[in-house]
Amino acid sequence: MASMYFEKNAAMWLQVYKAQVGLGTWDSFIQAVETQFGHSDYRDALNQLLELKQTGTVEEFVSEFESLQYQISMHHHGYDEEFFVSQFLKGLKEDIRAPVQIQVPDKMTKAIMLAKIQQKILERSKTKFQKTTSYYKPFATATKADNKTAATSNL
Repeated sequence: MASMYFEKNAAMWLQVYKAQVGLGTWDSFIQAVETQFGHSDYRDALNQLLELKQTGTVEEFVSEFESLQYQISMHHHGYDEEFFVSQFLKGLKEDIRAPVQIQVPDKMTKAIMLAKIQQKILERSKTKFQKTTSYYKPFATATKADNKTAATSNL
C-alpha cells in the first residue's frame, strides 16, 4: 500500500530496494526509508531546537518549539520531558523565562501555561504604565520668544 505513494526517484529506489532486500518486515522497510530519505531530518531538527530563541509571542514560540519537538521525538524516543522543558525555558525571552523558571515546571504543558501567564502579566503592566504616563503631561514652559513678547507688552 505504501509503495503507491512513491514517485520519481523514490519509486526507482523502492524497485532497487525490493530487488536487493525483498519484502522484508515493515520495521526494516521503515528504517530503510528513513535512512534513505530522512537521515538528516533528526539532526537538523535537534540543532534547530537547541538554537531556538523566542523573538515574538509565546504562542509563536510554542508553535515552533512543538513542531521541532515532535520531529525529534519521531526519530528518537530517548528524550524525556525534562529535556524538552529545559530547552523550552532556555529559549524564552529573559523577562518571561525567569518567573517561569522559579516555578520549576516539570511538564511542557505547565511550562507553556506559565509562560503565557507571564506574557499576559507583562502586557498588562506595559498597558498600565502607558496609561499612567499619558495622564501626567508636563506643564508647558515658556520659551524665550514668549518671555520677550510678555516683556515688551508690559512696557
